[in-house]
Amino acid sequence: IGGVRISPEEMEDFDPRGLLWAWEAPKPNESYIVACDPTVGIPSWCRELRTSDDHETDNAAIEVIRVGRDGKKDVQVAEWAAPISPYDLVPVLNAVGRLYAGDSENGEALMIVEAQPGPGIAICHELTHRYNYSNFWMWKKLDGAATIITTSPGWYANSAHNQRELWIKGHYFILHGGLEINSPWLTQE
Repeated sequence: IGGVRISPEEMEDFDPRGLLWAWEAPKPNESYIVACDPTVGIPSWCRELRTSDDHETDNAAIEVIRVGRDGKKDVQVAEWAAPISPYDLVPVLNAVGRLYAGDSENGEALMIVEAQPGPGIAICHELTHRYNYSNFWMWKKLDGAATIITTSPGWYANSAHNQRELWIKGHYFILHGGLEINSPWLTQE
């Protein structure tokens, strides 16, 4: 998207944190999902004030996926990660969600935030109340053969069962060519 190109040699020592890596510009006729794995992070962290110690802090990560249509695979189109606090992450999420709104009628990409454990519920609350963001994925529960949609936004990784199901489904999806991954850092995040 009119950004800077970095050679493979430069990538070895390059710190990607705090930058939006976009492999594809937003398109108005596509559907996007913005997924977020928040962290407690470092308050007021920014690239300009990085330290050698901040590499020890878990990064918050944002992944943007273009939803495949008509038998085409999903594609990772953007990524952002940094050891940022939840409240500092909110404006970044808002900007990315609106940038990749695509064909959404309300100008917001579908947002999936890991709500539990961790600070995800506070992030959803801040996005809703500070930025009027409303396009959240809602938690679904299996109840026998039926799926029940709750009024709770985000993914709840609060049990071994939920995490196991996510890994099984995600692993199957990726192995069978359902997702094109562009980031060299995704597996680390």
